[in-house]
Amino acid sequence: MNGIQKPKVRVQDSFNNYLKINRETIKELFLEMNGHCVPLLRKLKESYDGSANLLGLQIFCKQFRKELKNRGKCLTTEAETSV
Repeated sequence: MNGIQKPKVRVQDSFNNYLKINRETIKELFLEMNGHCVPLLRKLKESYDGSANLLGLQIFCKQFRKELKNRGKCLTTEAETSV
């Protein structure tokens, strides 16, 4: 070899790239699954061949939690009572 080393690609970087590329789909699934990352990770593993981890997914989905909370407030309705 001539001393040139191939840069190492970290496994986490490839999963992060996958998450970024599929951001909108992941966001929809996250909201559909009420913010539960374990079933979301299972679903993602169906289409992602690499190494995926729960913590990385949870950190990525953190940006969607506020929308999930706001969505919950919109879905709850107060019952009107007549006196």
